[in-house]
Amino acid sequence: MTASSQLFASTGELLQGLVRLHLLTPSQAAELNHFRDVQTLADELLRRRWLTPFQVGELTNDRGDSLLLGSYVLLDQIGEG
Repeated sequence: MTASSQLFASTGELLQGLVRLHLLTPSQAAELNHFRDVQTLADELLRRRWLTPFQVGELTNDRGDSLLLGSYVLLDQIGEG
């Protein structure tokens, strides 16, 4: 996630969105609520492997809802063709 393409105005918004999408549990979000910078939070989510680079990219491009396919959470792009 790059600073120039940040969709979320605050880390609180990002964490709420991740809980809403069931990408994080409320307890995981609470564990990260001390982060004040969206970029640093995104980096930490990647470091902990709680999100994949693909998921962060989809969130950055306002496509977080596309990460859910029924009851499944997409970790990476589904093949094309």
